Amino acid sequence: MSTFQILHISDLHVNSKEDFDRSVVLDPLITRVEEDLKNGLQPEIIIMSGDVAYSGKEEEYVRAKRFFDKLLSTLKLPAERLFIVPGNHDVDCDEYAQGESLNFQGMKELNDLLGNKKHRDRCFVGMENYFNFIETNYQHLKSRHGGLVPFVTLYNARCKKRIGLMGLNSAWMCRKSSENERENIAIGEYQIKNAKEELLENGELDLVISVFHHPLNWLWKIDESMCRTYLTNLNAPDLVLLSGHLHEPNGGYYRDIQGGKFYQFQAGGIYTGSEPIESYHSRFQYITLDWNKETITLGFRRFVGSKRIWCIDAENGKDGRVVFDMVSADKKGAKTETVEISEPIPVIPETYRTWLSGNCAYMDIDKLRGKS
Repeated sequence: MSTFQILHISDLHVNSKEDFDRSVVLDPLITRVEEDLKNGLQPEIIIMSGDVAYSGKEEEYVRAKRFFDKLLSTLKLPAERLFIVPGNHDVDCDEYAQGESLNFQGMKELNDLLGNKKHRDRCFVGMENYFNFIETNYQHLKSRHGGLVPFVTLYNARCKKRIGLMGLNSAWMCRKSSENERENIAIGEYQIKNAKEELLENGELDLVISVFHHPLNWLWKIDESMCRTYLTNLNAPDLVLLSGHLHEPNGGYYRDIQGGKFYQFQAGGIYTGSEPIESYHSRFQYITLDWNKETITLGFRRFVGSKRIWCIDAENGKDGRVVFDMVSADKKGAKTETVEISEPIPVIPETYRTWLSGNCAYMDIDKLRGKS
């Protein structure tokens, strides 16, 4: 056996008002996963790349736990196989003063704040419900840096590969009053440097998977560059970055001018409502790494609202699949096509804009549209 498979989900957006509609979408998802298992898929872990909740409230996490329990049970996986990072909707913005925001002149100023536990805890007050949810139910998601780094761990796959898993918090600067979230949020060098040092204590790795909610190009430009520097200098031949946030599957192979090579894959929203607007169907994806074939394969799934079923997502890839060469294969001379991460959703229909206004109160809709 040479394969390792991930079930990658994102943007669950659980709230207390849509229990029935959510069941209309997520109950058939469980049926779809059962069918996929019968057809030979065998994900070893589940990665949830943020936005578990709708507004970071305690009762929302109670509901989310029920879904995660059902999904884990269907896959016959223990809770220790679920890996979660926070998203902007996991911040309870009611805990912050109106108009409160974070601005930094440079990386040193940001690092000084994150390095001061007292000041950092004050910034994280809106994430207390998220942290309590994780600490109560998923004690394996711990790092010696507390709430700063969601998790750093070593996973020994069934195929005998050593896989480093590193979750990062890209949501800690998100506030309801932010007019422009993109390029005004940061992971922070203090966070990623500490996470990297902890990861490297595990020795040589076959693969590193780093998970954070926002795509790299949504970070403060200084922070984006800093994150790339640290991530592309890890002790592993292959690097995969997983994110969500934009409710659409996207991504590909990236090669920067410093020689760093990695993949960034963005999951669609697992729950965007039973009646999706335009292309905003609920979606998730399987990611399969095969070291014999030296490939990474994405298998896409989509909710069909009119039939209340989940199907293979033929809108993405060929027959719902996209295959890439591994970076390690590229180093051996394979010809791997460079695929730039595309821009966010260019057009948002007015009806979906209304949905976002109610459910994503602190996202900048015009920025998503590409307007200044």
